[in-house]
Amino acid sequence: MPQVPPITNPFTKSKQNLFALIIGIDDYINCGKLRGAVADAKAMKEYLEQDLLVPGDHIRTLFDHDATRDAIIRAFKDLRNDERIENGNPIVIFYAGHGGELPSPASWTWWEPKSKIQCLLPQDYDTSRIPPIPDRAVGALIEDIAKAKGDNISVIFDCCHSASGTRGDSDNDGYVPRTVQLDYTIPEDLDQDIWGDRAGKIHPKFAYHGLRSHVLLAACGEKERAFEHEGRGQFTTAILETLKNRAIDDITYTEVLEHIHLDRQSPHCEGVNQHRIIFDPRVPAGRQVRHSVCIEDGGKYVIGAGLAHGVMYGVEFTMYNKQKRSLGVVVVHDDATLEDFQTTVTTSLRLTDASFAKLTRVGNLPLFPTLGGNLSSFLEEINRRMDVNGTNASNLRLVEEVKEAKLEVAIENNLAVIKVLDQRLKRFGLTDLSFKIAPERLTHALGAAAHYYWYLDLTKENNRMDTKDGVTVDFYLLKESESEYDEYGLPLLIPEPGFSGRRYSNVEISDVVDFVVDPDGVYGIKITNKTTQDLYLNAFLFNNSSLSIAPYYTQPISTGTPKPPLKQNASFIIGYGTTGTAPFTYSLDDGQDVDIGYLKIFFATRPIDLADIVQPPPFSTENARSWLDEGGRKARTAALPLMQPCEPKDTWFTVVIPVVQRRSGMLAV
Repeated sequence: MPQVPPITNPFTKSKQNLFALIIGIDDYINCGKLRGAVADAKAMKEYLEQDLLVPGDHIRTLFDHDATRDAIIRAFKDLRNDERIENGNPIVIFYAGHGGELPSPASWTWWEPKSKIQCLLPQDYDTSRIPPIPDRAVGALIEDIAKAKGDNISVIFDCCHSASGTRGDSDNDGYVPRTVQLDYTIPEDLDQDIWGDRAGKIHPKFAYHGLRSHVLLAACGEKERAFEHEGRGQFTTAILETLKNRAIDDITYTEVLEHIHLDRQSPHCEGVNQHRIIFDPRVPAGRQVRHSVCIEDGGKYVIGAGLAHGVMYGVEFTMYNKQKRSLGVVVVHDDATLEDFQTTVTTSLRLTDASFAKLTRVGNLPLFPTLGGNLSSFLEEINRRMDVNGTNASNLRLVEEVKEAKLEVAIENNLAVIKVLDQRLKRFGLTDLSFKIAPERLTHALGAAAHYYWYLDLTKENNRMDTKDGVTVDFYLLKESESEYDEYGLPLLIPEPGFSGRRYSNVEISDVVDFVVDPDGVYGIKITNKTTQDLYLNAFLFNNSSLSIAPYYTQPISTGTPKPPLKQNASFIIGYGTTGTAPFTYSLDDGQDVDIGYLKIFFATRPIDLADIVQPPPFSTENARSWLDEGGRKARTAALPLMQPCEPKDTWFTVVIPVVQRRSGMLAV
């Protein structure tokens, strides 16, 4: 009798090279027992085996009494030492159980006195004998796995760390928090065997934005609680439901969160590689932010994108339903209501099932054409796109005088020549900047140029906060510290004393950063908030030599409202210190003596996702600024946001800082 093949989920794909460590603890010895952690762990194991066809001997499980402190640490080390695991093989580390929070030993958090550390609780945790496992140790263990096996590591934690209100919590409504109030003093030499001679030097924070060794899917925010209900964890249940009903080879970590909506907690995704396909090192290309749509009476649609996102009259949104099917294009005409963070439009299209919108056309680029050759047919195409009302269906605008244009285009020797006419560049000595491409690529290149200048020139009408101090930006050349180290044991980057990079204030708008390029140098910035409100931010480098836009910092992904990174009267660092953000590099091409980029920072009093501003170089060559490494690989559709009500005080503003890079011997401005 022929064997009947097993029935598998049509949405999944075999992951037979995946290895996993799965931990679930209900039966704690010395703290409150749980009811659903082991069930969650078993459900995760079942999903890996039955849906992804992971061999059973690739999965290590530790349930209840097997999940002692020693056993958990040993299991992490065994992953590192497993000779079956090749570099790049997917590794899943799952934990369901209690989490907690404790004061940090002073030497562990020298940069932030009286700070807290997060912990996982082993089954045998005891206040007098067996300590919890601090994030410092967890981070080091995962780091060691990544060094040996690569960074295709998925960490899923269905627990919480906030200690507020956990002792004496009632579960009368059936919801039980996975956290306990810890009573333990952590010795400074705890887990010395894990840290080795790095102890006391390495930044211990495990769950900060910018993780490099793995991607973390966490059940809730730092000050929230994760709950189980009716014998199962809410977070694990939602993750498994999402994975079982989506194509596993075409969904990213951030898109997993898109499908999870929990009432009591806001799952988070952290990590440099969060835009990878889950359990896979591949990164899909082409990110566009999805903006929420709210349908009102009278054929009105409120789209969750406004002036701060680059919406103006004439731009276009493409509308989609929940199945991601396009429903049609909506043009923002002059009867639309434009606000800072939302736009209200009317349309004759029937969009009763509209779920989200993408901003699919922006730009109004003034273009001066030099007539002749094959350019005539191109100009005819632009004119054809002009409708009877004068609306430009492309994102270009032909002008009759050179002084009105940003670009000049011509055909020379069967090549299209695009000359940059931006007068701002001449101030810094960049007087001749042009690109040559094949004529068939001209439409794409000019569309990218329109995108570039649209967002470079985007600004608020009254572009500052209601305060005299605003924000300041310090630009630094960085050097390696001789005494402070990151979680990899590498020296932390710190500002180089005496560097001539200048401080910028949005009050003194004439300031620039002007320096001689060190090809081996790395750079970073410190942003200080002197306004009266906490601020969210997105930072980009606009590269005039390639018309690319590279992300220096973009909004982290969360199903809830993320915390503002730039607190009032505080600073936020990009590129150095302990933030986990990458430093910047600059270089000049052969024969190039000066280059100018624009560091543009978008500030807002509410979260704003501007990741679709990012743009790769539209020409065949790119400046040696390694655009891809700075963020091009992170391109992917963002999680669908919920429509958030705009508060009267919500506002936004931008800062643009010219970054002038010179070869040695060239005079500064």
